[in-house]
Amino acid sequence: MAIKKLDDGRYEVDIRPTGRNGKRIRRKFDKKSEAVAFEKYTLYNHHNKEWLSKPTDKRRL
Repeated sequence: MAIKKLDDGRYEVDIRPTGRNGKRIRRKFDKKSEAVAFEKYTLYNHHNKEWLSKPTDKRRL
């Protein structure tokens, strides 16, 4: 997880939310605050997975 400043003044976010064997996400931003916000948003939503609903519990008591 890194935010690097490029030679042209922009910032690059380079992260792998699932670890070193996972999918790599790289984006470039004009402002560092945007890069930090994107990194936090991506990591939070990757682990949250709001689109997956929990299955209903069909066990009998």
